[in-house]
Amino acid sequence: MSSRLPVSYWLLPAAEDAAWLDTIVARLAVAHQSPRFAPHVTLHVGAVENESSAVAALTDVAARHAALRLVAGPTGHGPARFRSVFITLPSDPLRVLARALGERAPGEEDYRLDAHLSLVYAELPEPGRAALAAAENHEGRVIRFDTLAAVAPGRGGDFGDVEGWRSLGTASLTNR
Repeated sequence: MSSRLPVSYWLLPAAEDAAWLDTIVARLAVAHQSPRFAPHVTLHVGAVENESSAVAALTDVAARHAALRLVAGPTGHGPARFRSVFITLPSDPLRVLARALGERAPGEEDYRLDAHLSLVYAELPEPGRAALAAAENHEGRVIRFDTLAAVAPGRGGDFGDVEGWRSLGTASLTNR
């Protein structure tokens, strides 16, 4: 019996927006002594047979879909480490991508798409989260997304170890 490889499929912002977002993530990581990570929207979390099948799914789905322009909603906040402060995004335009990736990498539980782009991974007290969300409000900004990525956890298979995440590959959204 073979074990399956955990995989997280991400939607990545286009270069200009990625640079802007990376600056915010880096600044907040330093300010809150938290890990730095690539700005992304998690579309699906599941498992695959191996790295090759993760990349094949990624490439196939990306070839059938075009780049997206999403309008940022209000900046939200919550007690969860991975959703302490985040930009909300509309989920509806992403459902087709998420479903296509989910068919290729089933999860043990149904992953529920709730489109957001985290700005910091930290357990922050409520007053601090609310103030930070208000300060980092980018509502109305159009963010372009043009790449899909497959990411696996590092040693131990735990996505909680942010520094251990490793890229399995990327593919440009092309809509050929």
